[in-house]
Parts: sequence; structure tokens; C-alpha cells
Amino acid sequence: MPVKTAFELVIRNQIDFIFNHKDEFLFLEQFSNSPLIQNLCLEDHSWRFQPLFELLNRGKEQQLIKHCDPMLLLVLISAPITGLAKLHFNGEFELNEKISVI
Repeated sequence: MPVKTAFELVIRNQIDFIFNHKDEFLFLEQFSNSPLIQNLCLEDHSWRFQPLFELLNRGKEQQLIKHCDPMLLLVLISAPITGLAKLHFNGEFELNEKISVI
């Protein structure tokens, strides 16, 4: 699958998860910003992101993605989506199928 298509799929899947699992998304957002998570997450979970890291590496090899830290890239990809979703759930922004975020 081309890199651009794969990223569009990743983003669309993230949006679908957020809207189909609102309560879980809001819980994860709140919990991930809590200092408690540092005490509970004792094992390394970076392997879960391996497919995304591989996709980023493919994009870098094809010179479609800037060469920088992969975690920085993942944050830059996901933060705008989660930000828009939170605005939507707070009634501050209408996010629907007519608005293209990809």
C-alpha cells in the first residue's frame, strides 16, 4: 500500500475509533495526562507502535516524510486529530464527514 494511502487509513481508523468509542477515548485522554500512568506502566509498550514506525521509515526512505524522531512525528500526526475530537465533543467545533481532515 502506498505510504500516503496507509497514513490516510491510519488517520481514518483513529477518527473512527474516537467517534465509535467516545467514552474510552475521553478516558484514555484523561488517564494519559495523569501522573498515575507513570506508576502503572512498568513495561515497554513501544512494540505496539512498530507498524507505524515501519510506515514512517518507508515514508522517510521515499523522501515523503521528514527525517526526525519517530515519536515526534506520531505526536504531530495524532495531536490535531485528538484536539479536534475534544473540541467536537465539547460542542465547540462541528466535525463531520463533509470536513476533510486528511
